[in-house]
Amino acid sequence: MKKYDALEECYLRLLSIDPNSAVYNCNLGVAYSEKNQLDKAIDCYKKALVINPSHANAYSNMGFALKCQNKVFEAMKCYMKAIELNPKYIQAHYNLGILYKDTMQIKESLDCYKKVIELNPQHPQIYFALAISLLLGRNFEAGWKAYENRINVQEIDKIMSLFLKPRWNGESLEGKNIYVLPEQGFGDITQFSRFLPYLKKLGAKRVFFKSPPEMISLFEESKLLGVEIIAADAENTLDFDYYIPLLSLPYYLKINEYNIPFTDKYLRVNNRKINKYKKKFFNNEQYKIGIFWQGSKTYVGDTQRSLALKYFYPLFSCDNVAIYSIQKGLGSEQLDELPDEYKIVNLGKECNDFSDTAAAIENLDLVISVDSSVAHLAAALGKEVWIIISEIPE
Repeated sequence: MKKYDALEECYLRLLSIDPNSAVYNCNLGVAYSEKNQLDKAIDCYKKALVINPSHANAYSNMGFALKCQNKVFEAMKCYMKAIELNPKYIQAHYNLGILYKDTMQIKESLDCYKKVIELNPQHPQIYFALAISLLLGRNFEAGWKAYENRINVQEIDKIMSLFLKPRWNGESLEGKNIYVLPEQGFGDITQFSRFLPYLKKLGAKRVFFKSPPEMISLFEESKLLGVEIIAADAENTLDFDYYIPLLSLPYYLKINEYNIPFTDKYLRVNNRKINKYKKKFFNNEQYKIGIFWQGSKTYVGDTQRSLALKYFYPLFSCDNVAIYSIQKGLGSEQLDELPDEYKIVNLGKECNDFSDTAAAIENLDLVISVDSSVAHLAAALGKEVWIIISEIPE
């Protein structure tokens, strides 16, 4: 932030010397935008365009600021104008493609991305963005292929190069050992773990999966058809022939909407633990609803995902219903604001890992959750789940 304070001061001084500089006004707008002072930023871009109506950068930068204010269609017009002024404006094509994707105009989104690739095949984000639009458009073959360009894969490949073992690219696994590495968030790991048993069906002798510590008990209790769950410190002694990142499995397994394995239950939990939670929290005849409202704020799209607890308040007026909070950590503080007449059982403070959470969920009749690891976990356990999801899903 100090950097942009200095930048603001610099351009204010320059504008005191030359107030009719479109470049200075535009760059001052960038400083304000980076400080999240979006109205000030837009005013600067408008001043720049009064001075120079052909300033493509000002239109593009204003598009970004408007997008940050959720003024999507105004932002699109700005990007279109920037492209009209400069047809080779790569970032404007890219940003317009993102907005088309966000409004589910998939064909138009793909057209923008193809133009970016034509202008710069090495654009660092383009193939990931392309993958998301292709998958949203249900072009799974091309979408999973493009998804192989995600940053996670590049980072994993760099780390695994130290082991001098090849990445699995779909070769025969007959009699081979394969090591699958986790990536991304707990929700991604939960839903993509359904593909691990597939590798045994392809003839793999042994399938190793490195689980995050919080999920080890859950995966061990689930007994995923011969998959061996290992901790991070065990990988140096593993005997494997190939490795692969977890989220690459759908590409090499040729997964589409018709052949997704385990469309019902594929994770399980210890019955003794389920009964322990039942005796402590669920020994009643009411309809039991678990709620989860706040995902991790580190996720870039969290503002389009998480909700405030207050939006669940109408549930408390339902007859013969018991409400349970599955929220843990961030978001739990909102329980302190719950009106006294609303009764809720706080399960989050009782759960130390995903196995505990799964045991609690097994005692519920329904889970209502934002798009989160809890929603994916409940679905993997075969529970009825209502997912509160953005109009434009991931």
